[in-house]
Amino acid sequence: MPYFAWKGVNLRAQICNGVQFARNKSDLDALLIKKDIALLSLKQKKIWWNKPISLQAKIDYFIQLNMLIKAGMLLPDALNLIADQAPNSRFAAVAYQVADQVQEGNSLSQGLANARTVFDPLMIQMACVGQESGSLAASLQVLTNHLESLASFRARLKAALMLPLVTFCFFLVVISIMLMVIVPQFASLFASMHRELPGSTKMMIGVSNFLRSGYFVLIGALNFMILLLIRLYLKTGKGKRLFDKFLMHMPLSRGLVINKNMAGFFQSIALLIKGGMPLVKAVMIAKESIVNSVIKRQMENLADEINAGGSFAETLSGYPALIGQEMVSLIKVGQESGMLADMLVRVSDIYQQRLMNGLSRINTLFQPFLLIILGLMITGLILALYTPIMSLSYAI
Repeated sequence: MPYFAWKGVNLRAQICNGVQFARNKSDLDALLIKKDIALLSLKQKKIWWNKPISLQAKIDYFIQLNMLIKAGMLLPDALNLIADQAPNSRFAAVAYQVADQVQEGNSLSQGLANARTVFDPLMIQMACVGQESGSLAASLQVLTNHLESLASFRARLKAALMLPLVTFCFFLVVISIMLMVIVPQFASLFASMHRELPGSTKMMIGVSNFLRSGYFVLIGALNFMILLLIRLYLKTGKGKRLFDKFLMHMPLSRGLVINKNMAGFFQSIALLIKGGMPLVKAVMIAKESIVNSVIKRQMENLADEINAGGSFAETLSGYPALIGQEMVSLIKVGQESGMLADMLVRVSDIYQQRLMNGLSRINTLFQPFLLIILGLMITGLILALYTPIMSLSYAI
């Protein structure tokens, strides 16, 4: 799916240019004509970076597809129409790819499966369930409801994390201004006094000089390179497993990681069961929604035990570190009453609420702690700066 750097002229005889995704020259020409631009020249261009595809873009994709199918439009035509209107060029490329494959005779789930970097297994399987049952629109409706619920949860999660982030940034800004702007002003004053300074004042001036020197920039660049190498290592399989184990052994992060991953796991199972998928297959697919490799490995064992004939609720009781007895009881009641999907949604909501409560507790502890540290540092700075001045006034 190529991108073209094009040059054209509009109705006011003005030369304009840009970069646009298109299947070929004819499609690019048609797209520009719609914008009242006549194509003069083009050159295929390789895009090294593009804006990542957001969850909201995928939600809009499935909502539009659901509406067009309900309106009676044929699936290939609906997919092409959605691709034409995609606001993100990268997503447009993926949407055209799916449309082309469906046009060639493949199923929608096969087209989505060939774009696994964008569409996760849950989306692919819901499309497969809808086509096999002959109720694609209903399956897409269930999927969009799930994705909208997921987007809302992520928004609340980001809002909960924003407060400590803003507080920490404010902390860094205040300290930086004091050390790099205010302290140097006092340093020049102290130099004119020609008096011995207290040790705390010398240390403060030394820190200020270091921050304004080239050594700090060099160390900062070195730290940036180290962080970049660590990030690249964490993207490897071994690095990710090591980091996931670290998170599971940290008391502060362990509960957050478990609650986040298990909430998505049970919600995915509920969604697939509502779509008509058997429990065993739903568990096999839902485990792909788990990000933490330690938890994912345990849920793979869970899927194998269920596949071997074990009861869902009884098998879950074998993982008390991840699934409490109260959760197992709720799932068992859901199995016996024939309301397993609804009960799994309830379990997922409990995990989400625990996650939000955990973040709220961290915020409650973190923000005052940071403000106390900031207050102590400012007090130390004031004492270090004003002690020489006060001693000089007493000497006079």
